Amino acid sequence: MQRLLALTIASIALIVTSQSEAQAPFTEEAASRGISFFLYTGTLGAGRGMALNDFDNDGDLDFVMTGHVAGDITVYENTGLGTFIERPGLGLPPGATLNGLSTADYDADGDLDLYISNYTGANILARNDGNLAFSNVTTQAQVGDTGHSTGTTWGDYDGDGWLDLYVANYDVLLVETNHLYRNNGDGTFEDVTATLGLFDSSPTLQPVFFDYDRDGDVDLYVGNDKGASLDFQSKLWRNDGGVFSDVSNSSGAGVIADSMGVGHGDPNRDGYLDLCITNTPPGGDNLLLINQQDGTFADASASYGIQYCLVGWAAEFFDFDNDSFEDLLVLDGSSGIPTQLFRGSVTTPWLEIGSTVGLVTYQSSYCATPGDIDGDGDLDVFMSSTGWPLELQINNEGQNRNSIQVRLDSSTFNRRAVGAIVEIEAGGITQTRGMYACGSYKNSLPYALHFGLDAVTEVDSITVHWPGGAVSEHGPFAANQTVVLDDSSAVIPEPVYIRGDANSDGSYDIADAVLTLSHLFLAEPVVCHRALDANEDEALDVADAVYSLGALFGLGAPVGSPHPACGSAPSALPCTAFPGCP
Repeated sequence: MQRLLALTIASIALIVTSQSEAQAPFTEEAASRGISFFLYTGTLGAGRGMALNDFDNDGDLDFVMTGHVAGDITVYENTGLGTFIERPGLGLPPGATLNGLSTADYDADGDLDLYISNYTGANILARNDGNLAFSNVTTQAQVGDTGHSTGTTWGDYDGDGWLDLYVANYDVLLVETNHLYRNNGDGTFEDVTATLGLFDSSPTLQPVFFDYDRDGDVDLYVGNDKGASLDFQSKLWRNDGGVFSDVSNSSGAGVIADSMGVGHGDPNRDGYLDLCITNTPPGGDNLLLINQQDGTFADASASYGIQYCLVGWAAEFFDFDNDSFEDLLVLDGSSGIPTQLFRGSVTTPWLEIGSTVGLVTYQSSYCATPGDIDGDGDLDVFMSSTGWPLELQINNEGQNRNSIQVRLDSSTFNRRAVGAIVEIEAGGITQTRGMYACGSYKNSLPYALHFGLDAVTEVDSITVHWPGGAVSEHGPFAANQTVVLDDSSAVIPEPVYIRGDANSDGSYDIADAVLTLSHLFLAEPVVCHRALDANEDEALDVADAVYSLGALFGLGAPVGSPHPACGSAPSALPCTAFPGCP
């Protein structure tokens, strides 16, 4: 009866709305859509976690939030019309310092589970038992991290199909470290932090798994606070087939800043994922690190015009107006500083339009999550501010243009293909998104990738780069629908490379021998490890540089010809295709 009543009220509200005059691009509608939530302040008031995802597998987005003034975890079921009914929480004590949320199907049973970080107690793994009921399985799973936990993220770092968990802890006294928990596939996890040499005791607010070098595995970015005052550096750990190399310095991503939020997207539409690092004085302005496609990043904050902040927190890339350009939402933790929305464009600097489109929050805001909660083809936004009612900003602008959503169905234990990269081609434009398990700050994004299409009515093709390197191509598809793609047609590509071409520029010269040595002794990043194996002995060592130099100066046998069998190469020497390779 309660669900029927909610559906009736929602239907009437939607009819009234459709008959009304043109609305502002965003309108705040939390209360009218069944969301009544006042954010608790308490210990560590810097935001509380939120998760927007389909938790009951009925095709719409439900909502879960920590930090209610009454305590516990608040669960809202979507009625299917973009309105919500509150469901029972997890039965946790009032006032608990629960402050972060991430979502993943850790047990591969088809539904999404919750990991809840706790700032002054053990973290919680809540298994989804169906019908929006959850069980606390923390003890059995052995992931009850007791540090001052903040943001968390999931990714299959070792390629076994099971999603692994990285937990950030915030401790300026350096007595706590972050932890990587490997999923054993039997409902339990193992702490492999020491084994993999991933110790980081800096005060971390948000980590992110993402494939920055597009080699098929997820790399790890760790955003660390207090860079200005205590000289902490954010870290980029490159994944080399299940082991990690610290490339923070050589990549340019190891910024010294007060890193608060870590957003990821492709604002310049070059097919490689970039990072937005929010900041706070005296750390400096917000940072936009553009991926240079060669393993390095360059700061383009000033040219894009997104650098100003007072106390920056969440930074979410999403195409709010469906014009095919990702826009950037930045929240500020200072009362009186408005929410910022930068409209994406091929020209820079980007225009800030937050107040123009109705995003006029002036509270201390921290967490935000975009998603299409009412199924009208554009992205709405949940935003939270400490000591203030939760906001649900309904998008009335994007529905004026076309869009398409992509969901993935993998045959592996990683059912939603977390870590995949999806490219669509439509209207002569290629757009790229990554399927990742977390947002920019203590939040979990929907496992549905949204692409604005502007006036284009058909997507020519969709290419999915599945975790592990397999690729499938699909299409064409009509606009304004959700497409579910599986990996049944995926194949392992066989890119070519020039043996000895360490810098992947399509030629072989002295610079390649130098880079080989730099890679071996200074961890300089490379695109194709197999190309460095100049002597074809299935290993990377000094002998390869010596062999290359001998070949260059006529003192030895020539380096082998272009090699087409990279796709079947040993995992210890991975390789991906790159522009300019024959």
